[in-house]
Amino acid sequence: MEWQKSLSRIAETKGRRFVQVDFSATPYNDVGAGKNKRKVYFPHIITDFDLKSAMRAGLVKSLVLDRRKEIGALPLEFTKPSAMSRATRP
Repeated sequence: MEWQKSLSRIAETKGRRFVQVDFSATPYNDVGAGKNKRKVYFPHIITDFDLKSAMRAGLVKSLVLDRRKEIGALPLEFTKPSAMSRATRP
């Protein structure tokens, strides 16, 4: 992986002062197919904290669906921002 190669090059000059922290959504590769399919975790993974647990703990954003009919019935209006509104954005 190019990303890992780049991090390794950076780490070479830092010695023991370099720490890589990876918060990957999928800390593994799927290997095989069918009944032989399995997860091969990246070698630097300490724990696999699944999404459901992370949501319950409030560590990630939660999906909220608005089921109000009046909101869903509103027409969508897509307009191109004016030059003035683009200039005033932070």
